[in-house]
Amino acid sequence: MELYLPDSFEDVKFELNDKLEKMMEFVVPVQDAEKEVAFIAKNIRNAGKLLLIHGIPGVGKSTFIQSLKWRSHMPIRDVVNIDATKFSAPKLVQINEKIKEVIKNNNIIVNSNGVFTIVLDYLESIQDETAENKKAFFRDLNGILRKNPIFIIWAVTEKQDVDDIKKYSQAVSGTLFYRGKEVLDFKGPNKDEFPSILKNTISVINAGYIYSDFQLTDSDFIEVLNTLKGKESLFTLRDYIIEIRELWFKKTDRVDKILKSIPKPTEVWFIFSMPEAEQLVAQFVRKSQNIEECWDAYHAKLDEYIHGNQKAEFWDSNRLQLALSGAFKTKIMYLQTSALVSCLASYGNTYGVNEKIDWDTLTFPKNWKQKSTAKSFLERTPILKQLNGEKITLGAIRGNSNNAIEKAREAYEEINKVASGYNLEHDGSDKPFNKTIAAALQELRPDLTITPEKQHPWLNNIYPDITVELEDRLICLEFHYTKKKVPSAIADYVLKKMDIYMRQVENKYPALFK
Repeated sequence: MELYLPDSFEDVKFELNDKLEKMMEFVVPVQDAEKEVAFIAKNIRNAGKLLLIHGIPGVGKSTFIQSLKWRSHMPIRDVVNIDATKFSAPKLVQINEKIKEVIKNNNIIVNSNGVFTIVLDYLESIQDETAENKKAFFRDLNGILRKNPIFIIWAVTEKQDVDDIKKYSQAVSGTLFYRGKEVLDFKGPNKDEFPSILKNTISVINAGYIYSDFQLTDSDFIEVLNTLKGKESLFTLRDYIIEIRELWFKKTDRVDKILKSIPKPTEVWFIFSMPEAEQLVAQFVRKSQNIEECWDAYHAKLDEYIHGNQKAEFWDSNRLQLALSGAFKTKIMYLQTSALVSCLASYGNTYGVNEKIDWDTLTFPKNWKQKSTAKSFLERTPILKQLNGEKITLGAIRGNSNNAIEKAREAYEEINKVASGYNLEHDGSDKPFNKTIAAALQELRPDLTITPEKQHPWLNNIYPDITVELEDRLICLEFHYTKKKVPSAIADYVLKKMDIYMRQVENKYPALFK
């Protein structure tokens, strides 16, 4: 999967197809700079003013100026950009003519929404202009501003150019600028906000994906920031973007090597069936409309459970990322309690389930013991819909579905008692459950090879509860019949099981996991 992370305003603009309002989702306010701009704007009544915004390349001048358009508290309205690159040399005379044209075609009277604003883009230097052209430009601009209450913002990169502009403007008039606020030295957003800015940028530019989809973790963003802080005090958001992009290249190369080394990709699907499973599982998965990404384990949520406890001994953010979307692809789902009960009650006799649970002593609808009912339940579960390539809506259970789950609660208590009494000396207590569910799934998908308790083909010590063999990948279903109704029950089981999977692949390919 290709990550696109633009490092210039122009590239962002191109990627958003000029729908720049979407930048609101990742641009953060630079309050000190906004206060300076707002102060000048509020003081424009009858005559206009010019403001120079000075900042080094990559600091975010263009993005900041663009953001003024949608910052509702700013006393600025109807921002018009004039692109200096569209004019041939000498440019200055033509730019003034363009300013006059903009004024003529717009209502520039100051009102309650603020002052009419013009932004001079890509006119960062006037060094190539003759002295006479510079004087004529500022003389003409002074006349324009004296008669028109507009705000002109001009971004400049080099300090030498700032001094040049100030020198020629002051030679003509002392009223072009607001006295004492001729230049705004723009430093960009607070550096501690860089990680948040980039995570949100990735989500907007790479629509439908988040940073963890690209093997990036929260720790990566912090570590890169700290490294830059340690190297030099002067670095920009552009520098940070470039470093994150380089890290992604390295991580992608590593994952590619892992995937090329393993015989066949493996997905691990964790299935929870307690009555509260749907609400709990929803906290740990991607809410995506893309069927390939739906139910993908959410790195940031699981990452919360590996710090400051014993799990930190064998988990870190990068290893977790490899477990979820690198060496393996991990999904977390629920199997409705009613579907589980009906499946075990109707198919279980063949596999010894009825020897462990006396269904006649439990209160649930009699038709649940019919295979047709079990199939009807299973066809609506995330497992079947995912295997079938069908979308399912994530959300709280309601109505008839909720009633059915409540009717299954008592029977689930019995299932939990059997599953929690696992005995290594006998056929494991949950093995009959796995065999039963596998048989039901096989009837619904006879075109697939669905096998319970089968050794993984290339991880010799892994025996998934159920293995689904597809042409291009293996799917390992891992069921957990816990009664715990807290998020940690999900996280603990997933992390415990995935550690086993990861140890196996790390031992088999040690050179890839150094």
